[in-house]
Amino acid sequence: MSLIDLHLHSSASSDGEIPPDELLSLASSSGLCAVSIADHDTTAAYNQVSPGGTHPELIAGVEMTTMLSEKTIHLLGYFIDPFESRLLTALSALEEAKRKQAGMRSAKLRSLGFVFSNEELSQYAQGKLPVGPIFAMAILNNPQNRSDARLIPYRPGGARSTQPYYFFDKDYLQESKPAYCRIERISTTDAVKLLRQINSAPVLAHPGEKFHPERDAGIIAGLKEAGLLGIEVFSSYHDGEQQNGFFNLAKRLGLVATAGSDYHGPKVKPKVHLGDCVGQYKTIDELHGALQKDG
Repeated sequence: MSLIDLHLHSSASSDGEIPPDELLSLASSSGLCAVSIADHDTTAAYNQVSPGGTHPELIAGVEMTTMLSEKTIHLLGYFIDPFESRLLTALSALEEAKRKQAGMRSAKLRSLGFVFSNEELSQYAQGKLPVGPIFAMAILNNPQNRSDARLIPYRPGGARSTQPYYFFDKDYLQESKPAYCRIERISTTDAVKLLRQINSAPVLAHPGEKFHPERDAGIIAGLKEAGLLGIEVFSSYHDGEQQNGFFNLAKRLGLVATAGSDYHGPKVKPKVHLGDCVGQYKTIDELHGALQKDG
């Protein structure tokens, strides 16, 4: 069977850990025939590797951070030209939004009493802008926070210790959480339309993080009307019930059901392994077909 994983992050991403060429080598040794490096708001990985004729086959992709009402929604784009000017302009704006948000998060987390330095942030971010898991690294590894009872769940043996940096981000920095900092970004609908304008296939990333397959079916149907072509059904975010729900929703709406692990590396999401959530190569053909049919 020809297996694919269409959601990998490289070290070019804000919280990815593995260099692009090494990531492709790992994918090959994992038995994958095709993958997509879909980094957060950047296509810089494609300065290092070229999509197309590699083993495994590399489908050029990106993961855009968008806003749908008050929700932060991740949108995947496939078959992109990584250097298309309209896409790069949009990604540059998202990078600037991330820069502003990082400053706001630093201030908010310190106001909550967490101790960390800018030098620590820079160290863990490795020259990139600090995002949620990076703040978590700086806070959880700073000795001055050792006695903070709020961090007990993320320490060894705690309820959130299996993926402490990931869970701290979810518990403190996302919508409605204590250190959430809202920032203006491109709307999900406009991002869908942009990807279609540049002949790319927009796919809703790990929808179970923010949506329910029944209660929010109308919202996803609205995104389909704007040009959405797929839903990431098989995802490390989804349990069996969610997977079945989104599979049925994709079938009902005529959207392609895609698969991706959202692999970042061994630190940010140690429970997520490359190739954990795989699909069949025919998914790529289905996305191509949907793009041509709607094009």
